[in-house]
Amino acid sequence: MKMNLVIWLLAPVIFLITRNPLTGPWRVLLAFLALIWLIIDVFSFSRGNEKRRLLDIVIFGLFLVGATNWFFSPFFFVLYLLTIGITFVFTPAAGLGFAISLVLLFVFNVGEVDVAYDSLVLLSLLGTFPVAMFLRREYLKLQENQKIILILEKQAKEAQTTVEKLLANVVTYTSAELRAPLVNIKNHAHLLLSNKKLPAEKTDIYLHRIYESSLTALGDINRFDEESTGKVIQRGQHKSSEPQTTTGSS
Repeated sequence: MKMNLVIWLLAPVIFLITRNPLTGPWRVLLAFLALIWLIIDVFSFSRGNEKRRLLDIVIFGLFLVGATNWFFSPFFFVLYLLTIGITFVFTPAAGLGFAISLVLLFVFNVGEVDVAYDSLVLLSLLGTFPVAMFLRREYLKLQENQKIILILEKQAKEAQTTVEKLLANVVTYTSAELRAPLVNIKNHAHLLLSNKKLPAEKTDIYLHRIYESSLTALGDINRFDEESTGKVIQRGQHKSSEPQTTTGSS
């Protein structure tokens, strides 16, 4: 509210300064000083502060228009741009109050050139506010859509990361599960290959253990396929019988 009041009073105060018999002769110098301060503040103190930067621009713009005879200034169009900028950066109330304060200042100039023309100029100054409001609304919609897109992209990245973590966990778990039966197969096969004189009963036991370990490994692989794809994969049923004990013949 305080900032709105400052915006509303800027135009009347600078108007009085440039029209006052004591300070009026210095209006060009004041506009030049306002420009110097704008440059210094923008590059030194108001970095990242859009409101302060715009306030400096508004002060300079008003002094520029005031130094070149206000209503008849060749820079009168600057007032339209200032109204749009205030509505964008500050609040709609600040922009509307700024436009109304300018119209009240210039209402006494109506008829100095032509009543119809001067009236249209004031109406166009007031008409800048609804145009600024429309542009502001469209700009906010654009910003909102961009935020939604950024949020969706962030969620997609997070979901992708989550899937990758889950898949990594599944792979790690499956690897650990497969390790035990494969080690058993390796050890039992090594015993069979390294010892050719094992009794037939012992050989059958090792073969049976190799067979059971291979079934366990295949089951782990099947479970991994189903967990990673989300689909139950139909496979042929392998009928098996217990390895028959071979009796050696004397």
